[in-house]
Amino acid sequence: RIKTSFSLPKIVTRVEWHWDGTALHVSTDQEQLRVLTSVPSFMSRFGLMGTGCLVLAGLVLSLRTKRLVPPRTADRSGFSLIDVLVVLAIISLLISLLMPAVQRSREAARRLSCQSNQRQLGLAIANFEATRNHLPNVDQLPNGLVSGGFPDSSDISVQTLLLPYLDQAPLFQQIKLDDYLLVYSKMGVNSTLNNAVLKIPVPVFQCPSDNVPPGGCSYPLSCGTSPGLHGNLDLPSDEAARAGYIGRLTGQFGSFTDGLSQTVILSERSIGDMNLTTYTPSRDEAFYGQFNGFSAGTAARSCGNVPNPPSDHFSFTGTCWLATGYGYTWYNHVLTPNSRTPDCSDSQVLGNNSLGCHSARSTHTGGVNATFGDGSVRFINEEIDLKVWRAMGTSQGNEIVSGGTP
Repeated sequence: RIKTSFSLPKIVTRVEWHWDGTALHVSTDQEQLRVLTSVPSFMSRFGLMGTGCLVLAGLVLSLRTKRLVPPRTADRSGFSLIDVLVVLAIISLLISLLMPAVQRSREAARRLSCQSNQRQLGLAIANFEATRNHLPNVDQLPNGLVSGGFPDSSDISVQTLLLPYLDQAPLFQQIKLDDYLLVYSKMGVNSTLNNAVLKIPVPVFQCPSDNVPPGGCSYPLSCGTSPGLHGNLDLPSDEAARAGYIGRLTGQFGSFTDGLSQTVILSERSIGDMNLTTYTPSRDEAFYGQFNGFSAGTAARSCGNVPNPPSDHFSFTGTCWLATGYGYTWYNHVLTPNSRTPDCSDSQVLGNNSLGCHSARSTHTGGVNATFGDGSVRFINEEIDLKVWRAMGTSQGNEIVSGGTP
């Protein structure tokens, strides 16, 4: 007759064996027994999944002790290869279960950081308006030199004008605002006057969830629901219809008759893949050719007909905060955020007067962050109804929007 007693070898690391000729005895010292008594509290902290894995490891390892072994004159300690492999397998299982949760928490932190950047930009726009009695205009600055010496028809972006209000005054002082010589090409932007600042990174312009190059900009300003010419020549003649298109920053906040809390002034745009030979629909803009009409519906249908891959495309979206234009610091509300319809344009270089769909896009799961005229930042679900999204993109459309999300 043989009497045996077994323990969990993973927890009881020191075991004494004794063979009296009739039975094999297994015993542990008091210190190890105290370790065993602390197992329940350890398991409660480890969690249900960890407890299950620990019990599984104990069962597997304890089965090995059920084999009778011949008497030995000396103690034997250590782990076999099978012990090590089982433990490694359990650790790998735990890591595979925990990694998605870790990734989700990191993305949540990056999304909050992105919202913080946008709040700073919204505050900078408000401070600009309070100081100069007009908003920084995405439609270039009107009527020659205005207060502060900003020139008319400069290719400089609104984001550049905000630098003094973002604690970037030294950088702003290096920029020549009378830059009419920005060269827009399929390879991005070049400048004779401001070449030294083109690649200077401005952290507040960069979404932490995206791969933003030095000098890039993740936060373009809204140009309303018009597909091109930023709400000027292509607007309908009817005044009510015209007001529905207007979304760009013009005049003062007082002209936002739809309400500041219901008008989006800037959002996000994913950076292009910066590869001329590769077309990425979620990042790049396809070249469509000549558009047949200027309505938002026509532009949306045209971009829906773009082949994959297109005949040509633009891969440097958002790679320059200095330059104005749809390729870099503007977007519109023709399509919903992260739309499955790819963006497209009638221009291969995406300068100031490009017609097309230039959508808000991000690498955040499920939508984009958007800044409203009152300075609030909200996460907009990509499944939002198109009519609601277009209503958010207008400042004088007299639409009723509740809550900002579908």
